[in-house]
Amino acid sequence: MWSRLPVHTSPLCPLDQVVADLVQARRPYELSGGNIQEFQKRPFPSVQSLLNSENETETEKSPVTTLIVNKIINIMTVPTLPEQLAILWFMGSVIRWLISPTEANYNSMPEWLRPTPAQLECPHPIWMDLFLWPKAREKMCRSPEYHDKIDIMSGVSNESISINWPYQLSDMVMQVNGLGSEIVLTPAFERHMKDLKNWSVGPRMFEVFPGLADTGINIRSTGGVPGWSW
Repeated sequence: MWSRLPVHTSPLCPLDQVVADLVQARRPYELSGGNIQEFQKRPFPSVQSLLNSENETETEKSPVTTLIVNKIINIMTVPTLPEQLAILWFMGSVIRWLISPTEANYNSMPEWLRPTPAQLECPHPIWMDLFLWPKAREKMCRSPEYHDKIDIMSGVSNESISINWPYQLSDMVMQVNGLGSEIVLTPAFERHMKDLKNWSVGPRMFEVFPGLADTGINIRSTGGVPGWSW
């Protein structure tokens, strides 16, 4: 199961193209062990690549994370650090497995982030693999009418996606001297973002996509922060 990859259509949007190009560029490095330094020998994805994206040393040490930050995270309209860190983590986890489909990389993803049967059976755009809620991914992959809705979906998500982090920003990251003074996510923040119940979007999601109302998406009545759009 861990080595069976999703079935993708040709890219339908810029996000699809960025991920497809990244996977195609980095997968050959698997044969030479060229991804080991970033994927196995330091925390992945690199928090430092997000916090200091202009650092050339980080670019060399973490080319995959740096590209995700520069080509995806920095293009998204996500102004708040908790959401930036959490989105980097879950996108990085999926993309790492697409590049390097090992059992360890598969198991590093929480169960809800792993591909559903429809992702493995039905051709679908890559952006759907990066949608949080598995029942929604399952339904959208099996329903072609959703496949070209990335602009609408991202617009709706842009209004309200949140991980509802209740603590201080300083409680999200810490420095680990034993790893060469790496900045990493705190265990508390990791636990919080890996619990799908902590993610939510606003009620307009079901107003625009009523067919997804039975797919387990966590709807928050009010509030939230801007999310992502393409």
